[in-house]
Amino acid sequence: MPRRANSIQQHKVAKRITALRQARGMTKAAFARSCRITPQEIGNYETGGRLPSIPAAHKICLAHGVSLDYIYRGILKDLPDDLRQRIPALL
Repeated sequence: MPRRANSIQQHKVAKRITALRQARGMTKAAFARSCRITPQEIGNYETGGRLPSIPAAHKICLAHGVSLDYIYRGILKDLPDDLRQRIPALL
């Protein structure tokens, strides 16, 4: 993937993860704990510094009831109702 396309993807994933955390009303530290990921990793994902690996993204999904389709592709239709209503305003 070209570098520019990758940076656009990273930015979109970063916004989705940040929106999920904010929709849950959690601090970065609490969100990281809930996902069993370090706060530094969450910080890297939220700033777009790195894309989460599939295993890391899967931890986020399991902890918060979202799908990999939401994290990587922005598909909202399978989100829990409360998140599907809150997240669009945060993106």
